[in-house]
Amino acid sequence: METFQTLLKQNNLKATNQRLAILDVIEEMGHVTIDEITETVQKRLPTTAIGTIYKNIQQLVDAAILREVSIEGQKSRYETSKSSHIHFICRECGSVTDYPVDTKKQFTDICTKEGFALEAESVNLYGVCSACKSAQKSA
Repeated sequence: METFQTLLKQNNLKATNQRLAILDVIEEMGHVTIDEITETVQKRLPTTAIGTIYKNIQQLVDAAILREVSIEGQKSRYETSKSSHIHFICRECGSVTDYPVDTKKQFTDICTKEGFALEAESVNLYGVCSACKSAQKSA
């Protein structure tokens, strides 16, 4: 994968310390809320204002470098944009796991048939993860 500096440059965004820190945090932690991003970035760069973090996250989403993951009943989470995938979301522990699935062709075919202009896709499957299922059995 290309470096974040290159990715930012390709999207006409400067590779600021704040943007690089935001991207590093999301890459390290996976699916994170804006509160988690803010807390971790401010530990690394204490003078970073909350407004700066919010503004940069929105710019990164607008540039399709980040994706907002909306989860039923929870705060939105953010992830770096990657190949097509679905999310397994555990209703017990709240974990979000990516599962690679090429949904693009299926969605494109359906949208073409229905005359629908697809702009974005997000698939969330809700249930209980294997760790929580095992814990339920042993309880």
